[in-house]
Amino acid sequence: MYSWNPKWILKTRLDWLSASVGDYSGGLWNAQAGIHWQTFKNIGIGLYYNGFVLDVDVDKDDWRGKAEAKQHGPWLGVTASW
Repeated sequence: MYSWNPKWILKTRLDWLSASVGDYSGGLWNAQAGIHWQTFKNIGIGLYYNGFVLDVDVDKDDWRGKAEAKQHGPWLGVTASW
């Protein structure tokens, strides 16, 4: 996060997880970048671009397969603090 004044914040994040258990393996990626505006003392609004990828592989003796899910696009969020 980077804030150039008390009401505006530039936010970025990157999450990654990879796991393998026996015949099953997979990974998860989540990336986000955007801007947050603290409209009032306890209320804020954020506009972000988010990308998410999930993949799972199965490699068994009698069955092999793969599943993949992708999502990307704009995301609008509202925050409340006290």
